[in-house]
Amino acid sequence: MAERANTGEGDPLAAFFAATLSFVSNVTQDMVKACGDDPDADLIRTNGALVQNHLQKLFAKTSEVYAGTNPATRATVGEYLALSDGVFIAATGEKTARSSLAKGIFGGGFFSWISKYLTEIKKIIRFIVTLIFRRVPDWLEDLLVLIDEIWGMIAELLGGVFGFNRREIARDISSGEINSLNEIAAMQRLKAASREMDGSEED
Repeated sequence: MAERANTGEGDPLAAFFAATLSFVSNVTQDMVKACGDDPDADLIRTNGALVQNHLQKLFAKTSEVYAGTNPATRATVGEYLALSDGVFIAATGEKTARSSLAKGIFGGGFFSWISKYLTEIKKIIRFIVTLIFRRVPDWLEDLLVLIDEIWGMIAELLGGVFGFNRREIARDISSGEINSLNEIAAMQRLKAASREMDGSEED
């Protein structure tokens, strides 16, 4: 039976974390069901548990620091989550993926989509963590890359179960990850340039 995550009602950060964990947990469970008796089902189950475990640790550490932040920071986090529709994005991705898996009918693009979708959720996670820690923690990028790699393996395994070319899926996923990293780097350069301009104007 699929998990029902704690909704974190009244706390936008807890609600977003719960929706993200629900996405990973329930979609993984439905992937395993869709595999039937295929031996790769066990690999998908194991990898899904690893992703969920890494996210839980990340969320626990972030929540601990968040509890000690000032009201202004908590208000900024809540405002960002409202503007980015974090809970809605995670819940919609879960609903869409589970519907496709239940039908057992999807094209080759589904596997790179499921990987890319978690990447989009991780963009929200990255920004929230930066707001709370007031910087990008050294451990964050390494952990998010690890989550990417494990989740990508799940997509490749699932595609193979349904007869799709795993190398093509892996290539599509890798291309998406590179594009995402380039987007993040470009955004960081833009923010740095903006801060530099603001400093020049003050002088």
